[in-house]
Amino acid sequence: MNHTGLTEYELLRQWNTRLRVVLLPHSILLVVYFIVCVLGNMAVIYIYQIRFHHNTDGRFFMPYLAGMDMLACFVGCATSLLINFNPVLYPSNVLCKVSYALCYFFSTSSALMLSVIAAQRFLKICRPFKFQMSGRRKGFGIVIIIVVSSGMSVPAFVTFGISSIRNTSMNITGQYCASINVNGSNMTSLVYNCTVSAICVINMCFLCTLYTRIGNKLREMRQRRLQRIATREKWSDADVFTSETEKNSVNTLDKQRRHTSKNVTEMGNQVTLMYFIITFAFSVFFIPTFVTILWDIIDVNPWLTKGDAYVVGFRFSYTVFIINYLINPLVYSLFDSDFRGELQKLIPRFCRNV
Repeated sequence: MNHTGLTEYELLRQWNTRLRVVLLPHSILLVVYFIVCVLGNMAVIYIYQIRFHHNTDGRFFMPYLAGMDMLACFVGCATSLLINFNPVLYPSNVLCKVSYALCYFFSTSSALMLSVIAAQRFLKICRPFKFQMSGRRKGFGIVIIIVVSSGMSVPAFVTFGISSIRNTSMNITGQYCASINVNGSNMTSLVYNCTVSAICVINMCFLCTLYTRIGNKLREMRQRRLQRIATREKWSDADVFTSETEKNSVNTLDKQRRHTSKNVTEMGNQVTLMYFIITFAFSVFFIPTFVTILWDIIDVNPWLTKGDAYVVGFRFSYTVFIINYLINPLVYSLFDSDFRGELQKLIPRFCRNV
């Protein structure tokens, strides 16, 4: 291609525009992520915080998790769109550092929130007569999440920033937002991201352990309930009552107690199942992102110098973690009938006002 007569900045704009077009499908996908996430999580906050005035113990964290997810999605999509639209003409070193620090803060907060939720479900189901999370303790847990997430995101101000990238065919140098070398070495960035990845793996193991024990406990409780029902039916058939009226009265009361107990148990089990699915999705969608981040640090050739298919695949893998933040409302609508009923009322009202 003949670049005679064009200034270096004009050549950079040509290169930037070509990459922006290549990344356009991914940018459109990010906009879809953002719209779905905001609408879904706003519905979760509105329904659980306003419509359900007295949330049950299991639903306490849902509005807070939705708020964290919505902020994490906003920051993640905004940061990624800024990179996609300015792949080799990134405007500011400070903006790059702040964007990635906020991404790490909200992503860590969301992940730690799942750990607190898992601990609360474990105590509620496996240790019902021991230490429990009161309202004050839950609030304290949220404060701890914010403090720990802040500490884990601070190093991003050092390990991320503007890096130079050379296009030898056009004989120009651009700048992009990514992990940077500290004191001439990538070791600091590598250690930081490996540490974050290790903490995430430990968190996943912690979550898997708790939900495995919760699942075993729920299975034991179900077996005991079935045994009690079988025992009651056996005694009922023995005709130990003095009259048919007394027998029918006791059977009616017994059925009512069993129905109430079954409803409470099933509600608790559904809440636990919802949180388990959300945790499983967190594990599935975060792994590709961290693998991509580590590969980007190790690879000596920046992703922007690769082929178009690699560039798009790299960006998709880098941002696939955002899907975590938009699937929670779908999980709630599938397993929480109360939420589903309120959502069915909310959608027509929202469509009429648009």
